[in-house]
Amino acid sequence: MRAKHSRRKAAAKTTLASEIQRTIIMESFDYYPALSRLYSHVKDKPNASLSLEDAASIAGMERTHFCKFFRSKTGVTFKHWFDYMRIQFAISLFQRSDESVTEVASKSGFDELATFERTFRRVRGMNPKKFKEQHCRPEMITPKVREKPL
Repeated sequence: MRAKHSRRKAAAKTTLASEIQRTIIMESFDYYPALSRLYSHVKDKPNASLSLEDAASIAGMERTHFCKFFRSKTGVTFKHWFDYMRIQFAISLFQRSDESVTEVASKSGFDELATFERTFRRVRGMNPKKFKEQHCRPEMITPKVREKPL
């Protein structure tokens, strides 16, 4: 019984990223103005924290209606989608800079490193340090420009 439960749990973890990717590809965010406003807000401010109440306000809905609406139109909860968007922003930071995991976590809107690592692992299936080592080679990273002292 335990093996079946752990396999189901592992499958749920690995499919979260692909499930959300399919959701984003869907035209929900273009078709529904409320979701379009929310998507624009998150894209413009990827490192800002956003509560469920704030998201509902941006969409112009009450909290409970927003939760049901978002889930019915996208197939995922707002929290899972928002976590996915923040992790995608973190990945883009990893790929274009040589910042540490702690710096990227902070710039991605995570207050605690442990929360960032747990969320990253849930969305991508590996921890951020391992992802950076495997997917961000030094030659891919744009070097920081250092100013010369006068």
